[in-house]
Amino acid sequence: MTSHQETSDAYERVLAASGGWRVIRCRDDIQFIIQKRRAGAAEWPWKARAYIMNPTALPTVLQRPSMGIPTEDSASIIAGVAK
Repeated sequence: MTSHQETSDAYERVLAASGGWRVIRCRDDIQFIIQKRRAGAAEWPWKARAYIMNPTALPTVLQRPSMGIPTEDSASIIAGVAK
């Protein structure tokens, strides 16, 4: 079952995910959102960490040390988004 809620595990527009991170397209198709999974069993388990309008900026943002994304997870997400 898919969902239209961007913070849902079943959100239908997930582009790539690795570890506790994922990149989605927003429901209005105007931006990408980098999300981190919240610890525990939250009702809405995904929290937005960054919003990107330009897809060419995704790799740069995913690799920023301030994001805290492990290198292997960011590399996997970048490869998934590039498909």
